[in-house]
Amino acid sequence: MRRFCRKVTSSYWNSFKTRPYTANMAQAALFMAVGDSLAQMAEKWVSKKPFDFTRTAKMASIGAAFGPFLFLYYKFLDRIVSSEATELKKTVVKISIDQIVMAPASIVALVVLTSAAEGIDVSKSLEDKTIGLVMDNYKVWPAAQVINFTLVPPPLRTGFHQIVALGWNSYVNWKLHSCGEIENKLISLNYGNEGYSEEDDS
Repeated sequence: MRRFCRKVTSSYWNSFKTRPYTANMAQAALFMAVGDSLAQMAEKWVSKKPFDFTRTAKMASIGAAFGPFLFLYYKFLDRIVSSEATELKKTVVKISIDQIVMAPASIVALVVLTSAAEGIDVSKSLEDKTIGLVMDNYKVWPAAQVINFTLVPPPLRTGFHQIVALGWNSYVNWKLHSCGEIENKLISLNYGNEGYSEEDDS
């Protein structure tokens, strides 16, 4: 059993060296699908609606598109930073580019692609969801990227990104598809079965 596990693990890591685009595409699709599945489980707790496999497939497709792009993006960051720069300077430059340019752009792209795939008004989704997701991004990704750029070897950075993204994707999928049902459910639990009313503030 140990030999089998080692063989699978070795094949998995080697695929990122021999077939980086395919490996990153498959990995990103898998993590996006798992993230959407977790989000749907949370939604089911509130609304009891059936699991939407079509939605998960659409999100996996979006993840597959992002995977190779992230691989190229990390290679680009490594190339534009001088090899003679200190590790601190490299990290600061990469995170600055990542959070000032890449983070907002990727969130906008995700909102647009998801809304289009679901047949939702794209302009309204951008107006309602983008700013909140960008601000939430800054609570998670700067710290994660410090670890990624300083401790993780370049071939595995997309993989580390996807591991962090598992939780992030669950949250993003919930935010993109949620109409506030979970917040209302939590409020009802805090205030009892009758829920929250404005009279409670008086």
